[in-house]
Amino acid sequence: MKLDIQNDFVLIEDNVFDSETIDKIDSWARNTLETHDDTYKTIDPSEFPYYNDINPMVLNQLYHYCQLKEVDAQRIDLCNLQLSKLPKYNESMANENFYEPHDDIAEAYWAVTIIYCTSEFTDDNWTGGELAIYKNTTSLDYPGNIINIKPYRNRMIMFPGYYLHRIKPWFGNIARQSIVYGWEIDDKWKTKPIVV
Repeated sequence: MKLDIQNDFVLIEDNVFDSETIDKIDSWARNTLETHDDTYKTIDPSEFPYYNDINPMVLNQLYHYCQLKEVDAQRIDLCNLQLSKLPKYNESMANENFYEPHDDIAEAYWAVTIIYCTSEFTDDNWTGGELAIYKNTTSLDYPGNIINIKPYRNRMIMFPGYYLHRIKPWFGNIARQSIVYGWEIDDKWKTKPIVV
């Protein structure tokens, strides 16, 4: 599915991996993050035992994204791979930065891929934790200025890292876990400005 955001877009794919693969990723992420207190844990691809299993689907989405943006995919590199653990929202989390609108420019993310591997969210069980991507922050444009993406298990999304976005509070009883890919683009495209 392709959702347009002004001059850009978001790609969303559901049921990306077979149930055995997503179950293994879910279990591995849960064990890896069990003793980790922070929300994000940067991992090396060599530490992720299912990296090669899921990489073809991730790269397929990346190539499709690049094709739609008319960008040479050879210019894109993985600059960060993270596991994310979002526990049930409580008062101590009120000042966490990911709940506030932000972009990923400082991290040099040209684009971001998120795979939700653990999520209780279903159409019959709302638990929050949606990813809100802002077209703009003008209240007069509300609600048409925000795309809210539901965190369904086994959903993969890709969006521009330079758009304002935030995670809405998660109220599930089990921590929502995801895998986050940060993609950077080389700067060979930069040319000298035209001076007349």
